[in-house]
Amino acid sequence: MAKATPKPTASKVALISNEVLDKHRYKLSLNAQKLLFGLAQLIDHTLDIFPTYEIDIRGLWEYLGITHREDRYTLVKNALLEITKNPLQLVVSERKWTLIPWMSVQYDEEQSKYVKIRFVDEVKPFLLRLNEYTKVKGLYIVKLGSVYATWLYPVLKMIQTKYYGHHAIPIQRLKEMTFTDDPKEYPAYNTSTAAASHFLQRVIGLKYDRTEKRYVIVEGSPLWEINNKTDIRVTAEPLKEGKAYAAIMFHVVSNGEEKRAKDVDKSRYVDVIPQRELCGYRVPVRNIYDIAKAQGISPAECARRMGYIIDGDYAYLNKTKEQYEREQEAQRAKQLEQRTYRQLTIEEAIERNLKALKPNGE
Repeated sequence: MAKATPKPTASKVALISNEVLDKHRYKLSLNAQKLLFGLAQLIDHTLDIFPTYEIDIRGLWEYLGITHREDRYTLVKNALLEITKNPLQLVVSERKWTLIPWMSVQYDEEQSKYVKIRFVDEVKPFLLRLNEYTKVKGLYIVKLGSVYATWLYPVLKMIQTKYYGHHAIPIQRLKEMTFTDDPKEYPAYNTSTAAASHFLQRVIGLKYDRTEKRYVIVEGSPLWEINNKTDIRVTAEPLKEGKAYAAIMFHVVSNGEEKRAKDVDKSRYVDVIPQRELCGYRVPVRNIYDIAKAQGISPAECARRMGYIIDGDYAYLNKTKEQYEREQEAQRAKQLEQRTYRQLTIEEAIERNLKALKPNGE
Protein backbone atom coordinates (compact mmCIF):
# COMPACT_ATOMS: atom_id res chain seq x y z
CA MET A 1 0.00 0.00 0.00
CA ALA A 2 1.20 3.51 -0.78
CA LYS A 3 2.33 5.81 2.00
CA ALA A 4 -0.57 7.42 3.85
CA THR A 5 -1.32 11.04 2.96
CA PRO A 6 -1.19 13.72 5.66
CA LYS A 7 -4.68 14.69 6.77
CA PRO A 8 -6.30 18.10 6.14
CA THR A 9 -6.14 20.37 9.17
CA ALA A 10 -7.34 23.79 10.25
CA SER A 11 -3.76 25.10 10.25
CA LYS A 12 -3.02 24.33 6.58
CA VAL A 13 -3.67 26.53 3.55
CA ALA A 14 -5.40 25.56 0.30
CA LEU A 15 -4.48 27.27 -2.98
CA ILE A 16 -7.58 27.94 -5.08
CA SER A 17 -7.39 29.13 -8.69
CA ASN A 18 -8.66 32.67 -9.17
CA GLU A 19 -10.25 31.49 -12.41
CA VAL A 20 -12.49 29.15 -10.41
CA LEU A 21 -13.54 31.96 -8.11
CA ASP A 22 -13.98 34.50 -10.93
CA LYS A 23 -15.77 32.44 -13.57
CA HIS A 24 -16.81 28.97 -12.39
CA ARG A 25 -19.19 27.64 -9.77
CA TYR A 26 -19.89 24.38 -7.94
CA LYS A 27 -22.98 23.42 -5.94
CA LEU A 28 -21.96 21.88 -2.62
CA SER A 29 -23.41 21.78 0.87
CA LEU A 30 -21.57 23.12 3.90
CA ASN A 31 -19.64 19.96 4.81
CA ALA A 32 -18.85 19.18 1.17
CA GLN A 33 -17.42 22.67 0.60
CA LYS A 34 -15.31 22.47 3.74
CA LEU A 35 -14.04 19.02 2.76
CA LEU A 36 -13.15 20.14 -0.79
CA PHE A 37 -11.01 22.96 0.60
CA GLY A 38 -9.45 20.51 3.07
CA LEU A 39 -8.54 18.09 0.28
CA ALA A 40 -7.08 20.96 -1.76
CA GLN A 41 -4.60 21.49 1.11
CA LEU A 42 -3.00 18.14 0.28
CA ILE A 43 -2.04 18.94 -3.32
CA ASP A 44 1.70 19.17 -3.97
CA HIS A 45 2.11 21.99 -6.49
CA THR A 46 5.72 21.02 -7.24
CA LEU A 47 4.45 17.88 -9.04
CA ASP A 48 2.73 17.64 -12.40
CA ILE A 49 0.57 14.66 -11.47
CA PHE A 50 -2.24 13.84 -9.12
CA PRO A 51 -1.29 10.87 -6.94
CA THR A 52 -3.85 8.72 -5.16
CA TYR A 53 -4.34 10.26 -1.74
CA GLU A 54 -4.88 7.80 1.11
CA ILE A 55 -6.35 9.65 4.06
CA ASP A 56 -7.16 8.19 7.45
CA ILE A 57 -10.92 8.66 7.77
CA ARG A 58 -10.41 9.81 11.36
CA GLY A 59 -8.48 12.79 10.00
CA LEU A 60 -11.54 13.77 7.94
CA TRP A 61 -13.73 13.51 11.04
CA GLU A 62 -11.37 15.75 12.99
CA TYR A 63 -11.19 18.34 10.21
CA LEU A 64 -14.98 18.55 9.95
CA GLY A 65 -15.42 18.48 13.73
CA ILE A 66 -17.67 15.39 13.72
CA THR A 67 -15.48 12.86 15.56
CA HIS A 68 -18.02 12.29 18.35
CA ARG A 69 -21.10 12.07 16.13
CA GLU A 70 -22.68 8.67 15.57
CA ASP A 71 -23.34 9.46 11.91
CA ARG A 72 -19.74 10.52 11.19
CA TYR A 73 -19.21 7.79 8.55
CA THR A 74 -22.38 8.87 6.74
CA LEU A 75 -21.48 12.56 6.90
CA VAL A 76 -18.08 11.94 5.27
CA LYS A 77 -19.59 9.64 2.65
CA ASN A 78 -22.33 12.14 1.79
CA ALA A 79 -19.85 15.03 1.55
CA LEU A 80 -17.57 13.05 -0.78
CA LEU A 81 -20.56 11.86 -2.79
CA GLU A 82 -21.67 15.46 -3.28
CA ILE A 83 -18.23 16.45 -4.54
CA THR A 84 -18.19 13.61 -7.07
CA LYS A 85 -21.76 14.31 -8.24
CA ASN A 86 -21.45 18.09 -8.58
CA PRO A 87 -18.80 19.04 -11.14
CA LEU A 88 -16.97 22.31 -11.59
CA GLN A 89 -19.18 24.31 -13.96
CA LEU A 90 -18.47 26.99 -16.53
CA VAL A 91 -21.63 28.16 -18.30
CA VAL A 92 -21.17 30.75 -21.04
CA SER A 93 -24.58 30.29 -22.68
CA GLU A 94 -27.22 27.63 -23.29
CA ARG A 95 -25.09 26.33 -26.15
CA LYS A 96 -21.68 26.70 -24.56
CA TRP A 97 -20.82 25.14 -21.19
CA THR A 98 -18.30 22.87 -19.52
CA LEU A 99 -18.73 20.37 -16.67
CA ILE A 100 -15.54 19.02 -15.05
CA PRO A 101 -15.73 16.22 -12.44
CA TRP A 102 -13.57 16.65 -9.35
CA MET A 103 -12.39 13.20 -8.30
CA SER A 104 -12.98 9.49 -7.71
CA VAL A 105 -13.33 8.02 -4.21
CA GLN A 106 -13.02 4.55 -2.70
CA TYR A 107 -13.34 3.29 0.89
CA ASP A 108 -13.46 -0.26 2.31
CA GLU A 109 -12.99 -0.43 6.06
CA GLU A 110 -12.51 -4.22 5.96
CA GLN A 111 -9.36 -3.71 3.92
CA SER A 112 -8.10 -0.39 5.26
CA LYS A 113 -9.00 2.61 7.42
CA TYR A 114 -7.87 4.95 4.61
CA VAL A 115 -10.12 6.70 2.12
CA LYS A 116 -8.60 6.61 -1.38
CA ILE A 117 -9.12 9.85 -3.32
CA ARG A 118 -7.83 10.83 -6.74
CA PHE A 119 -8.52 14.12 -8.52
CA VAL A 120 -9.20 13.72 -12.24
CA ASP A 121 -6.69 15.14 -14.70
CA GLU A 122 -9.21 17.61 -16.17
CA VAL A 123 -9.09 19.76 -13.01
CA LYS A 124 -5.29 20.16 -13.10
CA PRO A 125 -5.47 23.76 -14.43
CA PHE A 126 -7.65 24.72 -11.47
CA LEU A 127 -5.97 22.81 -8.63
CA LEU A 128 -2.43 22.00 -9.74
CA ARG A 129 -1.08 24.31 -12.47
CA LEU A 130 -2.04 27.65 -10.98
CA ASN A 131 -1.18 30.97 -12.63
CA GLU A 132 -3.15 33.07 -10.14
CA TYR A 133 -4.44 31.72 -6.88
CA THR A 134 -5.96 32.67 -3.54
CA LYS A 135 -4.82 31.23 -0.21
CA VAL A 136 -7.64 29.90 1.96
CA LYS A 137 -6.77 28.71 5.47
CA GLY A 138 -8.73 25.77 6.82
CA LEU A 139 -9.04 27.45 10.22
CA TYR A 140 -11.49 30.01 8.84
CA ILE A 141 -13.42 27.76 6.46
CA VAL A 142 -14.28 25.23 9.18
CA LYS A 143 -15.53 28.01 11.48
CA LEU A 144 -18.22 29.15 9.05
CA GLY A 145 -21.71 27.81 9.61
CA SER A 146 -23.48 29.06 6.47
CA VAL A 147 -23.21 27.67 2.97
CA TYR A 148 -23.42 31.22 1.57
CA ALA A 149 -20.55 32.32 3.83
CA THR A 150 -18.36 29.45 2.60
CA TRP A 151 -19.09 30.45 -0.98
CA LEU A 152 -18.39 34.14 -0.36
CA TYR A 153 -15.30 33.89 1.86
CA PRO A 154 -12.83 32.60 -0.81
CA VAL A 155 -14.12 35.20 -3.28
CA LEU A 156 -13.61 37.99 -0.75
CA LYS A 157 -10.10 36.69 -0.02
CA MET A 158 -9.42 36.91 -3.76
CA ILE A 159 -10.68 40.50 -3.78
CA GLN A 160 -8.26 41.31 -0.95
CA THR A 161 -5.24 40.04 -2.92
CA LYS A 162 -6.02 40.16 -6.66
CA TYR A 163 -8.04 43.39 -6.59
CA TYR A 164 -6.22 45.03 -3.67
CA GLY A 165 -9.30 44.90 -1.48
CA HIS A 166 -11.65 46.89 -3.71
CA HIS A 167 -13.91 45.25 -6.33
CA ALA A 168 -17.50 45.25 -7.59
CA ILE A 169 -19.27 41.98 -8.45
CA PRO A 170 -22.45 41.98 -10.56
CA ILE A 171 -25.48 40.77 -8.61
CA GLN A 172 -26.26 38.25 -11.33
CA ARG A 173 -22.81 36.71 -10.85
CA LEU A 174 -23.36 36.56 -7.10
CA LYS A 175 -26.65 34.74 -7.70
CA GLU A 176 -24.92 32.27 -10.00
CA MET A 177 -22.15 31.72 -7.47
CA THR A 178 -24.61 31.02 -4.66
CA PHE A 179 -27.01 29.02 -6.87
CA THR A 180 -29.90 31.38 -6.18
CA ASP A 181 -30.33 32.39 -9.83
CA ASP A 182 -33.11 29.91 -10.70
CA PRO A 183 -36.44 31.84 -10.70
CA LYS A 184 -38.47 28.65 -10.15
CA GLU A 185 -36.41 27.48 -7.17
CA TYR A 186 -35.81 30.95 -5.68
CA PRO A 187 -38.68 33.24 -6.78
CA ALA A 188 -38.14 35.50 -3.75
CA TYR A 189 -34.71 36.46 -5.11
CA ASN A 190 -35.64 36.73 -8.79
CA THR A 191 -39.32 37.47 -9.48
CA SER A 192 -40.83 39.16 -6.42
CA THR A 193 -41.23 42.92 -6.19
CA ALA A 194 -38.66 43.01 -3.39
CA ALA A 195 -36.32 40.43 -4.98
CA ALA A 196 -33.21 42.62 -4.80
CA SER A 197 -33.76 43.51 -1.14
CA HIS A 198 -34.43 39.88 -0.22
CA PHE A 199 -31.26 38.73 -1.97
CA LEU A 200 -29.10 41.45 -0.43
CA GLN A 201 -30.36 40.74 3.09
CA ARG A 202 -30.68 36.94 3.17
CA VAL A 203 -27.89 35.77 0.87
CA ILE A 204 -25.28 38.52 1.27
CA GLY A 205 -26.24 40.20 4.55
CA LEU A 206 -26.92 43.85 3.63
CA LYS A 207 -29.90 45.88 4.79
CA TYR A 208 -30.70 49.54 4.36
CA ASP A 209 -30.79 51.38 7.68
CA ARG A 210 -33.15 54.36 7.40
CA THR A 211 -31.76 55.93 10.56
CA GLU A 212 -28.13 55.85 9.42
CA LYS A 213 -29.17 56.30 5.77
CA ARG A 214 -26.80 53.64 4.52
CA TYR A 215 -26.52 49.88 4.06
CA VAL A 216 -25.38 47.95 7.12
CA ILE A 217 -24.43 44.32 7.67
CA VAL A 218 -27.18 42.21 9.22
CA GLU A 219 -26.24 40.39 12.43
CA GLY A 220 -25.95 36.64 11.89
CA SER A 221 -25.77 37.02 8.09
CA PRO A 222 -23.02 35.57 5.81
CA LEU A 223 -21.04 38.84 5.81
CA TRP A 224 -21.47 39.22 9.57
CA GLU A 225 -20.18 35.67 10.04
CA ILE A 226 -17.16 36.31 7.81
CA ASN A 227 -16.34 39.52 9.70
CA ASN A 228 -16.58 37.82 13.09
CA LYS A 229 -15.06 34.39 12.37
CA THR A 230 -12.33 34.87 9.76
CA ASP A 231 -9.16 36.85 9.06
CA ILE A 232 -10.84 39.54 6.93
CA ARG A 233 -13.14 42.48 7.53
CA VAL A 234 -15.65 43.41 4.83
CA THR A 235 -17.79 46.45 4.12
CA ALA A 236 -20.09 46.57 1.11
CA GLU A 237 -22.48 48.84 -0.73
CA PRO A 238 -24.95 48.06 -3.54
CA LEU A 239 -24.48 49.92 -6.82
CA LYS A 240 -27.40 50.93 -9.04
CA GLU A 241 -27.89 51.40 -12.76
CA GLY A 242 -30.91 53.66 -12.91
CA LYS A 243 -33.34 52.34 -10.31
CA ALA A 244 -32.15 48.72 -10.44
CA TYR A 245 -29.38 47.18 -8.36
CA ALA A 246 -26.55 46.11 -10.66
CA ALA A 247 -23.62 45.10 -8.46
CA ILE A 248 -22.16 45.12 -4.97
CA MET A 249 -18.94 46.97 -4.23
CA PHE A 250 -16.87 45.09 -1.65
CA HIS A 251 -14.07 46.61 0.43
CA VAL A 252 -11.87 44.00 2.13
CA VAL A 253 -9.04 44.45 4.65
CA SER A 254 -7.44 42.03 7.07
CA ASN A 255 -8.99 41.83 10.50
CA GLY A 256 -5.60 42.88 11.89
CA GLU A 257 -5.71 46.15 9.94
CA GLU A 258 -9.28 46.75 11.10
CA LYS A 259 -8.34 46.08 14.72
CA ARG A 260 -5.39 48.48 14.58
CA ALA A 261 -7.70 51.15 13.21
CA LYS A 262 -10.26 50.49 15.96
CA ASP A 263 -7.54 50.75 18.62
CA VAL A 264 -6.83 54.34 17.57
CA ASP A 265 -8.59 57.06 19.54
CA LYS A 266 -10.20 58.67 16.52
CA SER A 267 -11.47 61.61 18.56
CA ARG A 268 -7.87 62.86 18.75
CA TYR A 269 -7.58 63.04 14.99
CA VAL A 270 -8.77 65.44 12.36
CA ASP A 271 -12.17 64.16 11.31
CA VAL A 272 -14.34 67.26 11.08
CA ILE A 273 -12.47 69.30 8.47
CA PRO A 274 -14.30 69.42 5.13
CA GLN A 275 -13.07 67.06 2.45
CA ARG A 276 -10.53 68.61 0.06
CA GLU A 277 -9.88 67.00 -3.31
CA LEU A 278 -7.95 63.70 -3.42
CA CYS A 279 -5.49 64.38 -0.63
CA GLY A 280 -7.94 66.04 1.73
CA TYR A 281 -8.07 65.68 5.48
CA ARG A 282 -10.83 63.09 5.17
CA VAL A 283 -11.25 61.08 1.97
CA PRO A 284 -13.53 58.18 1.00
CA VAL A 285 -11.76 54.86 1.54
CA ARG A 286 -12.44 53.89 -2.09
CA ASN A 287 -9.95 56.62 -3.13
CA ILE A 288 -7.27 54.83 -1.10
CA TYR A 289 -8.23 51.48 -2.68
CA ASP A 290 -8.04 52.97 -6.20
CA ILE A 291 -4.59 54.45 -5.57
CA ALA A 292 -3.39 51.20 -3.97
CA LYS A 293 -4.59 49.17 -6.94
CA ALA A 294 -2.82 51.50 -9.41
CA GLN A 295 0.43 51.25 -7.41
CA GLY A 296 0.18 47.50 -6.85
CA ILE A 297 0.27 47.72 -3.04
CA SER A 298 -2.17 46.93 -0.24
CA PRO A 299 -4.65 49.61 0.90
CA ALA A 300 -3.07 49.57 4.35
CA GLU A 301 0.40 50.24 2.91
CA CYS A 302 -0.98 52.93 0.61
CA ALA A 303 -2.67 54.68 3.54
CA ARG A 304 0.51 54.48 5.61
CA ARG A 305 2.61 56.04 2.84
CA MET A 306 0.11 58.85 2.34
CA GLY A 307 -0.18 59.51 6.05
CA TYR A 308 -3.77 58.34 6.56
CA ILE A 309 -5.61 55.98 8.91
CA ILE A 310 -8.37 53.79 7.43
CA ASP A 311 -11.47 53.55 9.57
CA GLY A 312 -14.76 52.36 8.10
CA ASP A 313 -15.75 54.19 4.93
CA TYR A 314 -13.16 56.98 5.28
CA ALA A 315 -9.43 57.50 5.61
CA TYR A 316 -8.37 60.18 8.09
CA LEU A 317 -5.22 62.28 8.07
CA ASN A 318 -2.85 60.75 10.59
CA LYS A 319 -2.29 63.91 12.62
CA THR A 320 -3.65 65.05 15.93
CA LYS A 321 -5.80 68.14 16.04
CA GLU A 322 -2.99 69.92 17.93
CA GLN A 323 -0.47 69.06 15.21
CA TYR A 324 -2.85 70.19 12.52
CA GLU A 325 -3.62 73.50 14.28
CA ARG A 326 0.10 74.23 14.82
CA GLU A 327 0.85 73.57 11.16
CA GLN A 328 -2.05 75.79 10.09
CA GLU A 329 -0.89 78.58 12.39
CA ALA A 330 2.69 78.33 11.08
CA GLN A 331 1.41 78.40 7.52
CA ARG A 332 -0.72 81.48 8.17
CA ALA A 333 2.21 83.26 9.83
CA LYS A 334 4.44 82.47 6.85
CA GLN A 335 1.86 83.73 4.40
CA LEU A 336 1.43 86.92 6.47
CA GLU A 337 5.17 87.49 6.51
CA GLN A 338 5.35 87.07 2.76
CA ARG A 339 2.53 89.58 2.25
CA THR A 340 3.88 92.20 4.74
CA TYR A 341 6.29 94.87 3.50
CA ARG A 342 8.02 97.56 5.57
CA GLN A 343 10.50 100.40 4.82
CA LEU A 344 14.15 99.46 5.29
CA THR A 345 16.32 101.37 7.75
CA ILE A 346 19.36 103.29 6.38
CA GLU A 347 21.70 100.66 7.84
CA GLU A 348 19.72 97.80 6.17
CA ALA A 349 19.69 99.62 2.82
CA ILE A 350 23.49 100.23 2.92
CA GLU A 351 24.16 96.62 3.91
CA ARG A 352 21.96 95.28 1.09
CA ASN A 353 23.66 97.56 -1.51
CA LEU A 354 27.17 96.62 -0.35
CA LYS A 355 26.26 92.96 -0.53
CA ALA A 356 24.98 93.38 -4.09
CA LEU A 357 28.30 95.02 -5.15
CA LYS A 358 30.48 92.19 -3.85
CA PRO A 359 31.56 89.42 -6.26
CA ASN A 360 29.26 86.32 -6.07
CA GLY A 361 27.16 88.18 -3.50
CA GLU A 362 29.79 87.66 -0.74
